[in-house]
Amino acid sequence: MSTHFDLLIAADHPSRRAEFSLCDAAGVQLAYRQTAFANVSVSHQQGLFDLRDYLRLYVEAGKQGAAVAEIGVCIAEQVLGPEIFTKLWASQAQRTLRIRLPGAGDTGNHLAAALARVPWEIARPRADAQTLGERNLVVRVVHDMPAPASTPIELAPDEVLRVLFVFAEARGSRPLGARRERRQLLALFAQEIYPQRRIVAHFLTHGVTRERLAAQIQENGGYHIVHWSGHGHRNRLELCRPGGASDRLSGQELLDLFNDAGGFLPRLFFLSACHSGDILRVQDWNDFLAVAQGKEPGTKEADTREAHSRDLALDEQPGYTGTAHALLQGGVPSVVAMRYAVGDDYAREAAVEFYRALLAHAQPKNVAAALTLARQALLDGKKHDPARFSVCDHATPVLYGDEQPGLSLAQGRSPGMDPAIATPVRIPEY
Repeated sequence: MSTHFDLLIAADHPSRRAEFSLCDAAGVQLAYRQTAFANVSVSHQQGLFDLRDYLRLYVEAGKQGAAVAEIGVCIAEQVLGPEIFTKLWASQAQRTLRIRLPGAGDTGNHLAAALARVPWEIARPRADAQTLGERNLVVRVVHDMPAPASTPIELAPDEVLRVLFVFAEARGSRPLGARRERRQLLALFAQEIYPQRRIVAHFLTHGVTRERLAAQIQENGGYHIVHWSGHGHRNRLELCRPGGASDRLSGQELLDLFNDAGGFLPRLFFLSACHSGDILRVQDWNDFLAVAQGKEPGTKEADTREAHSRDLALDEQPGYTGTAHALLQGGVPSVVAMRYAVGDDYAREAAVEFYRALLAHAQPKNVAAALTLARQALLDGKKHDPARFSVCDHATPVLYGDEQPGLSLAQGRSPGMDPAIATPVRIPEY
């Protein structure tokens, strides 16, 4: 039984068709499927490509769990097809599915970009069955693209691993639970990570500007892991201007900031911000759904419901690809990002569970496995209260790029520990 699968997706936007080829680790094709999305109902397409807003706009309260299960069955039956899905479903051992999406960053291939948003982990054979994610399938997405010009900073075998947490929020923005998230992460590092790992964490908070971020990177010789917590706006991350007003940073601008600060690209970027993994250009969304309904794109009729368009702010920030995609193209090996808007509670708890698995476990997990374990922990009613999360939250985080970005962890007490009293000193907040 294979423990590694490749799913190569060749999407043809003009015909609204996609070819799916499932291969094993040796590249041998195991199954094939051609899917015509014209045969998938428009409501199911909306659920496939924009699950959170589909639930928010079209599904009654109390029926969202059933709707997610229905979309999961649609992925299994109508998108992947029985032959591919059965091979992925057969085992419950931990295994990896690498989604390969050539053309996902092409400006004209809207279908490929939309397929990057599909929550493959929720696929299931029937509504009352486990999902692929619950059966320990680890999913990551890769895009075929040219080799990046820049490389991430090296981590020597005995070097201290540096982690930067950025809590970016402009004055007047909708407040997030940033203080609570910082406290939980500080406690995790102080109690579970610092006593056994040569890791240091810095927290950049309270009015983060581009200038402060660049200075922080330069002064510390870069960071191997960067975690960004804050608002996202479809390829725009929010931070502050020097006077406190909102400043929005595109994925390319974020990449340029790291390069201009000395070329200190991180090996792992965790984007805990809404829409950070979205690579569908927003001015194309109405056009795509309009064609799916047999309408002419770009017409008033093609607005796919006026309320839907208004709520989704479809004219916001046209012409950009996702922040995660920009970072990957620029040379960051691994990016964890959000497919959709994510709840504050879920984002906070997922981050804590992710770093626990990645850095604190006796046998640290790779990025893909750590994300899967975090998702499973939040589904466990004995560990977390599921009532605090949206049913869509569990389908929101996604890994782009490598599952192992080269984070070799050195054992030993963190330099942040006081060896005389064996307790952590205050972790720096800037």
